[in-house]
Amino acid sequence: MMSNDKHFVFVYGTLKRGMPNSKINVGKFKANVRTVEKYPFYIVGERFSAKMYDSAGAGEEVSGELFEVDNDGLAAMDKLERVGQAGGYGRKTIEVVDENSGQKYAAFVYLVDQSEFSQELVKSGPIKEYTSEHAAQYIPSQPDPKKIPFK
Repeated sequence: MMSNDKHFVFVYGTLKRGMPNSKINVGKFKANVRTVEKYPFYIVGERFSAKMYDSAGAGEEVSGELFEVDNDGLAAMDKLERVGQAGGYGRKTIEVVDENSGQKYAAFVYLVDQSEFSQELVKSGPIKEYTSEHAAQYIPSQPDPKKIPFK
């Protein structure tokens, strides 16, 4: 049973284990999962960012990882994904299913508004899974020296 300070988060891109932003993800790995509904998932832009768009029913069932995170871990992810900022991701709850057991979970996910999709920005996709080949192309954002870095 989950308390208010534990949250399930579905990660599908750079926050997955072994990927470029995995150090931000301090959650406890729970399972390899995929979305119950299909979503448009692309590698886009000059930084080769992984973006899943908020348009359930279109695209692919996206594979990723389910983590259990506390409030601080969720806040760190929100900061990385620029939740509530222009050009940032939104956080919402979707249903994911464990690829081994079939158990379903309601989990937070970071999605981009469908209105921000531009075919001209697409580098790859639609895709089902973010891989090490995608991660090798990813260019991290430049850290702001005036901001406190993540621990």
